Amino acid sequence: MNVTKLVSFVITLLLISGLFFPLKSADNGNLKKQFVDTLDSKVDLSEFLRTRFGFAFIPTIVTEPAIGYGGGGGLLFIHRTPEEIAQGGGIFPSISAVGGIYTETKTWAVGGGHFGVSKNGNIRYRIGGGYASANLHYYRSPIFKNGIEEIGFNLKVYGGIGQVYFRLGESDFFAGFSYSYGHSDVSFNIPIDLPEIDKKEYNQNVGGIGLIFNYDTRDNMFTPNTGMVAYFEMIYNTPYVGSTNTFQRLFTHWLGYLKLRERLYGALRLDMQSSYEDTPFYMRPYINLRGIPAMRYQGKSTWLAEGEVRWDFTYRWSLVGFGGYGQAFPANKDLLEKQNGYNFGAGFRYYIARLYGIRAGIDVARGPENWAFYIQFGSSWIRY
Repeated sequence: MNVTKLVSFVITLLLISGLFFPLKSADNGNLKKQFVDTLDSKVDLSEFLRTRFGFAFIPTIVTEPAIGYGGGGGLLFIHRTPEEIAQGGGIFPSISAVGGIYTETKTWAVGGGHFGVSKNGNIRYRIGGGYASANLHYYRSPIFKNGIEEIGFNLKVYGGIGQVYFRLGESDFFAGFSYSYGHSDVSFNIPIDLPEIDKKEYNQNVGGIGLIFNYDTRDNMFTPNTGMVAYFEMIYNTPYVGSTNTFQRLFTHWLGYLKLRERLYGALRLDMQSSYEDTPFYMRPYINLRGIPAMRYQGKSTWLAEGEVRWDFTYRWSLVGFGGYGQAFPANKDLLEKQNGYNFGAGFRYYIARLYGIRAGIDVARGPENWAFYIQFGSSWIRY
């Protein structure tokens, strides 16, 4: 998750917190003003978000099919003063957070971090760490000799990450670097021989240095209507920076947004990821589409394309339709086969924060095997 995605994620979580656990406000004397837009007298949380400062408790809903339904919460501290609000500054403040989640598959995680901005947003950084115990599934194509198509495993991991990047001059380009370190322990639910997985992947350290380049011309960082974003990150994991194995991972994506006609908007997402050398199996790329569980279609490298159309049938309400297709190429061609995945679905959005350009709603998606639903705050691709 890059810094822009982190800002989007945290600020949109504030939408939920305001409904249940209001924060301090620079204008507590007029609650209606904070929740109703003077433009059309409709429910809108722009003013509420703009005037937040201090501590906030954030409830969280988990809908990821790979780990099951669940929930959790976190405590945020928003580094913004009433003076900054009065002067019209601090719209995207620095934020510190701690929290955790728990799901029906007994997956749980705790962690904390800090996101900071400086020099009017020209320098952005984050640092964080945590511990997780995730119950996931490893899939194989073709199936195992005993007829089992998937096996469960538990992944315990702890570690941390730091990231910083800088605007290049007055341009829309950013460049930076990251460092991450973690320790992982893997245990499968049943004893089984997996020749494509090295035994040392069951218990190892993972340390890596990443190089980041980003280009962004979107008209809005939360729910874009026009513009594009291109992202490139190469992570080098070697023993010199704390990793047990030597391997590399490449992440690239391109998102484009276009106004097709009045109240009709189109978007396209292209994504390609690759892994090299001794990348642990649980860190290999997978087809990441709505309706497909994480790690369901996984390989040495993946590519995918997903399109989305949004129709604003009123100023506040929208309908969304989407569909995509991707392929995962095997890490070991002698044992595994190329896998294909697709999705399609629809959803709705409500223009919940006009000043921030945030639309929120729900998507229902179908993959090759299952249906799933997702609660969306901002773009469905906000995590990219």
